[in-house]
Amino acid sequence: MMEFLLALLLPTFPVAPEVRERIVVIDTAVDKGKFDKFYCKDGFSRDFSDHSGRGSHHGSNIVGLLTRGLPAHKYCITLLVFHPNGQYNRLLSYLPSIPRSRYINMSYGGPDSNPMEKAVIGGRLQRGARVIVAAGNDGLDLSKKCNYYPACYGFKHKNYYVVGSLSGGSLAPNSNHEGPVNAYSVGVNQTAGGYTLSGTSQATANFTNILIKQEGGLQ
Repeated sequence: MMEFLLALLLPTFPVAPEVRERIVVIDTAVDKGKFDKFYCKDGFSRDFSDHSGRGSHHGSNIVGLLTRGLPAHKYCITLLVFHPNGQYNRLLSYLPSIPRSRYINMSYGGPDSNPMEKAVIGGRLQRGARVIVAAGNDGLDLSKKCNYYPACYGFKHKNYYVVGSLSGGSLAPNSNHEGPVNAYSVGVNQTAGGYTLSGTSQATANFTNILIKQEGGLQ
């Protein structure tokens, strides 16, 4: 009852629309305070993890790589936090409600397909989003057997990027390759956000960063 009364007494203010170019990042939590200047101010970030044993090293590393060299006055991050034990389908159903989602970074994947995931990605592509996903870290030739998702949904859209990992200009030994993989970027020993990590997750974030800079005339 007290909370209800306080809600009535406290003033509410409309959230100003975000004018910066939006980058949606679906990942684990991010260390508090590290990237505050990059967060979109219109309140669309959400935590769908149920706080179930989630860490922040992966998300912090990915956001750090993705925002490297980007001007914070021009680009902002909407962060959707998830964990395998959290409500991923709830996150997927929420994703289409986020306005002006030009870039969607998905530095993750797994062996199980998800019809809702495929439908939501397809819908975002139809609305002009660039969707960038990780190829996976099993060292597999996906042209022989493709069972890593969302990489293997088979979208033939020009703005759907499945990213493999490079090391020293060559394919990283653990990177999935061939098949749907249509982009590569450096993914080994990538330091950002206070953590050094390797994999196609890092390659995906680096590729998203390069794509944004290219389309934004920053390089």
